[in-house]
Amino acid sequence: MATFEGAGDAIEWRAEHPNLINCLTLSHDRLTLAVGDDEGIVSLYHAQEFECIKRLVCSNGWILTLAFSPDDKEIATAG
Repeated sequence: MATFEGAGDAIEWRAEHPNLINCLTLSHDRLTLAVGDDEGIVSLYHAQEFECIKRLVCSNGWILTLAFSPDDKEIATAG
């Protein structure tokens, strides 16, 4: 379980994730949670149902930070 706080309230996230989570961020529309892990994978979860929507292999190393674009159509990663 992880708790994500933002915009004055909190989301309690209860989902299984296969790797060590390094960072997570919530989309501006609050519908998608992006999770960056130690395997270089960004996983997108439905924020209310905790269901994995998609996994994106982004690098060979850790994802240390994530950010959605203002329109929530792109994700920037760094690590």
